[in-house]
Amino acid sequence: MTDGVAQQPVPRGSRHLILADLDGVLYQLFSITFGNTGVYVHFPYHPDAPGAACRAPVDPTGVLAANLDRVTSTTTQRVKYSHHVDGRSHFSQDGKILTKITSQARPLDEDIPYMFTIDLQGVERFEALPKAKTKYKPSRFTLDGYRVHPRLHIVARWFAQSSAQVNTMSNPVTVEVDGIELDGLALAAPDGSPLADGLLVMNASLEDALAVTQDSLLLFMGGFSPGLGRGTAGELVMLTYPDIATSTDRPSLDYSPGTLVEP
Repeated sequence: MTDGVAQQPVPRGSRHLILADLDGVLYQLFSITFGNTGVYVHFPYHPDAPGAACRAPVDPTGVLAANLDRVTSTTTQRVKYSHHVDGRSHFSQDGKILTKITSQARPLDEDIPYMFTIDLQGVERFEALPKAKTKYKPSRFTLDGYRVHPRLHIVARWFAQSSAQVNTMSNPVTVEVDGIELDGLALAAPDGSPLADGLLVMNASLEDALAVTQDSLLLFMGGFSPGLGRGTAGELVMLTYPDIATSTDRPSLDYSPGTLVEP
């Protein structure tokens, strides 16, 4: 599932573009930015809007305990997810949506077994990679078997590693999670930057499709409360493009002049 030429050094950079190689065509899935104060995930390539987002409770077994019609808010904007150094997590987009959906996750100075997850269907409807040179460092997943299992499931994990240790690593990296070794696609912030002592690893698999009627889907979950799914209840934040809830009577996250709460 991971790209590229094996045993390439883990790419360092501020901006990373995540691609899917499907039958030789490269599709843009999402991008990741390493900033001074956190990690940011951007979703500009999905074809369908509006979307919906929420903060949702999760029971001690890790099961999402929410009715999307009751907890989600809609948005016509392409939002970003922020995971700050101290663990504060939220959806935002400067001047476009209200930053109302927040959560407290693990901080970036410790390992985060589940930083975020992304499920993608209808990959061929995402934007294809243009021929012009991109300002992002590209990394890809090769989707062999996608026609049989048409959902790409990605789990992103954060490892607090010294910068010197990260510089010795090559893709695909092997990480141990709950006693199981997994191969993953790793990315890192630039050397000397505030997040240089960290490694973001994405483990991917192809799964059966989720039961939705839309031609494509982006389902993001992040901001997982510490201890979630290990006998402790908590919460997470969730985003879908398109909006898969059925109720039309829900609040909007979109910002407009005169809104009482600034974005």
